[in-house]
Amino acid sequence: MHGELARVADYQYGRIHTLNVSWFGEGVLIYEQQDLLSDIAPTLVVLSVDASLSRSLEEFIAFMMPDIVAAARLRSLSLCAIPDTYKRLRETDDEEIFETHRAALELSQLPVSLTALSLGCVRLIPVERGPQNGPLPALTHLTLKECHPVALPLLFHVLRNSPQLRTLTLERNFNTSDERTGSSPESAQTEPIALNQLQTLTLVEHRDPFNAFLLRTTFPDSTKLTLRIVENKVDMRDVLPVIELTRRLRFPATANTLVLDRHPSYDHLGYTIHLSYRRPGHEFNQHNPDNGETITSFFAFTFIPQAGEETPVVHSLLQAFTHAGATRMVSELVLVQAHALSGSIWDGMQLHVPALSRIVLALPRGNTKAATGLLEMLTRVVNEAEGSVPLPLRTIELDLHPNPVGQQLDPPPVDSDPEKNCDCDWTQLDADFFPALHSFLVALVNVNVEMRESERDKWDVVGGKAASVEGLVDVDRLELRLVPKSVPVPRRINQGYMPV
Repeated sequence: MHGELARVADYQYGRIHTLNVSWFGEGVLIYEQQDLLSDIAPTLVVLSVDASLSRSLEEFIAFMMPDIVAAARLRSLSLCAIPDTYKRLRETDDEEIFETHRAALELSQLPVSLTALSLGCVRLIPVERGPQNGPLPALTHLTLKECHPVALPLLFHVLRNSPQLRTLTLERNFNTSDERTGSSPESAQTEPIALNQLQTLTLVEHRDPFNAFLLRTTFPDSTKLTLRIVENKVDMRDVLPVIELTRRLRFPATANTLVLDRHPSYDHLGYTIHLSYRRPGHEFNQHNPDNGETITSFFAFTFIPQAGEETPVVHSLLQAFTHAGATRMVSELVLVQAHALSGSIWDGMQLHVPALSRIVLALPRGNTKAATGLLEMLTRVVNEAEGSVPLPLRTIELDLHPNPVGQQLDPPPVDSDPEKNCDCDWTQLDADFFPALHSFLVALVNVNVEMRESERDKWDVVGGKAASVEGLVDVDRLELRLVPKSVPVPRRINQGYMPV
């Protein structure tokens, strides 16, 4: 921060409003740097440090923030540190152990003018002496990522005194072994913390601080939520706060896509349930996740359940969506790799899917019960309507090589035997899924069924015959198009579609 930058700062004295530091390495600030920063600090509106060693960042904070706080002009502050890891010796033996030092930022070092604060691996600590005054009354955006250990009472104090907060992101800030991260009371205040202006919440934390946050805060029913419990093997009791929260949410009429996806990890069997808006005309492709131009997320919850708890938890979440009225708006339902789920997850939803027009089923190896249960539920819907089709269903797409939607994983090794490369258990498909699909299509008496000519040659499903492993090992997708019989079925041979 000298040489060319110093000459620019001298020429633009009093007019530098933004300072972005890409990297702070080891070493202390030299006199010329201190002199330059002293000139810049009072006029700054935006300050960002992309990466820094923790101790160097602490020195920078200690030098810069007093002038910034006094000037009260800073609006946006972003600090990201790399924790310093060093060795020390135990007092009792010669075993080497490692300790980590994280940069610290005291509440008193933040100006009241701040509207956006983002900290990465920087501890937020209370004022050492005196009362914890309302530190950030103008704050609208707060992001804390890996800033542990953070005390929940301190976080609650900041939130209570940030009435304008619109966006809040909390990711991995609490150590479960730290007693301060539990549900300790915030001084003498125990009433809920009302985040009345909150529009977007991202909460990725361990179970206890995760639930403590949800139980202590209130926010509008329209808040967009991205939630994840970091803990492995949660049970129904652990997710009850999320279920109760989901029941009271009010989703917009544009929430048209519901995805039940396997959590993208081969180490643990987890799930993500996701409600979003998908722009009409953009087909779902679970190998190519959507970008922000075609999708708007309203709710996402990721969790890793205990063995045997998968179906009860997912069923309760779906029931909560039904109670909130979300399933009545869903036109596209996507089921991806529901390995351990049974068909009972759909129980009680027969009368709550009136807008469903597209189904995407990515079938995993060894378990198609959830997909089979969905088709059986839809068959009951059609049969209970006594011949009239209550569903505007137009497309059923089957994917036989599914990967989780949320993240691309390394593909499994390719075997020379083509049957071993198929991700589906064809025995179970033949025994359970294909008969359920056939029964559903037969129930749709008022529609014609189309399929691509290339797929028609390899699939013999619609006629109710068993699938042939020899003819299907190289098939990875089937798309069935359902057309009302009252509408003439065009011959689209050139486009590859043929009536069945």
